[in-house]
Amino acid sequence: MASASRPRQKTVVRLAGAALSALAVVAATVPAQASESTPSRWIVVLKDSAGDPSKVSAEHTSRRNARVNHVYRAALKGYSVTATADELAAVRADPRVAYIEADQPVHAADGRPSRNRLQPVAFGEEVNQQWNLFHTDAVDKAKTGGLTTHRAADVGVAVLDSGVNVNSPNLNAAVGANCTDSPDPLDVEGHGTAVAGVVGARNNGGGVLGVAPGTKIWSVKILGEGESFVSSLICGIDWVTANAHAKNIRVANMSVLTGATEAAHQAIRALAAAGVVTTASAGNGPFDFQGSAPAGFPEVLAVTAKDVYNLPWNFSAFAVREEEIKHTISAPGVDIYVETLPNTLCGSSERCPLPGTSFSAPQVAAVVALCMTSGRCKGGTDEIIQTVRSDAREHYLETDRTFGGTPSLGPKFYGHLVWAGLHKQR
Repeated sequence: MASASRPRQKTVVRLAGAALSALAVVAATVPAQASESTPSRWIVVLKDSAGDPSKVSAEHTSRRNARVNHVYRAALKGYSVTATADELAAVRADPRVAYIEADQPVHAADGRPSRNRLQPVAFGEEVNQQWNLFHTDAVDKAKTGGLTTHRAADVGVAVLDSGVNVNSPNLNAAVGANCTDSPDPLDVEGHGTAVAGVVGARNNGGGVLGVAPGTKIWSVKILGEGESFVSSLICGIDWVTANAHAKNIRVANMSVLTGATEAAHQAIRALAAAGVVTTASAGNGPFDFQGSAPAGFPEVLAVTAKDVYNLPWNFSAFAVREEEIKHTISAPGVDIYVETLPNTLCGSSERCPLPGTSFSAPQVAAVVALCMTSGRCKGGTDEIIQTVRSDAREHYLETDRTFGGTPSLGPKFYGHLVWAGLHKQR
């Protein structure tokens, strides 16, 4: 469980969702001063005028034992490298270098109007288990009886996580990038597959139904089976930024959490400039997510968790300052019925209810994609974020239901409950 105190020197990236029994919770602290001769991992950010980052990285490492891990071209210009402090001294002195940051370990954290928009819910979908679909109006009663749900969004959603099982018949998914040291680009931990299903599990009678069923999911693996790093997160953001237009990716979900760094923020800003809205887990704590990333960055739609009674989840992170409040929203985050890999999140089963802001964020990602498809969400990413937040607030104010609950508990702000009923005319 995360501590409420997050000193800037501790940069721990964690899955912000359900219990991952196969992975330990580790708080990684960067030593104040690494040994001069011990190789460490670094992120080297170059100036825009530096030229081809591949050539620069090769030049920096050609006469040294340093190893380049990733090269960044779209979200920022630079590379990640394993090198000693002595080797980095010469790199740091190069006038083409803007700054260098220590790379940090990534660890999982245990956590407690468009045409033809609607379709009937297929027989076999276990919607009785999925209260979140009803509370957000992702599923509704049809005038002729039965239930209806959304059709797939017209835009793609990138899931930056532990990978996705693209072979699942319940997902419309493809491999985008593998930014880890793992040779397997697919998910073996189960978390990314569960997150992808919350976004867009097909309406095919497969049991679990996504908020935007059948929406195209792009798997961007940033968390491997062993130790992973923040440089992998930036690698994933770089890939999405570079491919957003060609692959029609307009939303990126990040159910991870880390301390804020300039390199990560620079990458997120570039992603927003490319027209991609980032939804991010606020985190499981509870704690104030100010200073966390990516949720704390103002370009991101941060998502907290609410329970079945529409009250803030006891372990959800929250906002306090106005800077964070204005880009915060909530979504169901307790007992979210997911489909995952066997022998991972759900034990020997492939389906189970799980808690965590990891599963709140992808619901909002799906709503953003649907809102773009409907034509209601227009403009830049900041405008789209505010439209989705405004829809949630207006739905709360315009109905006599308690769905959405209070957005605040004292000074702690969680946001209004996201509203997926975009097919209803205001």
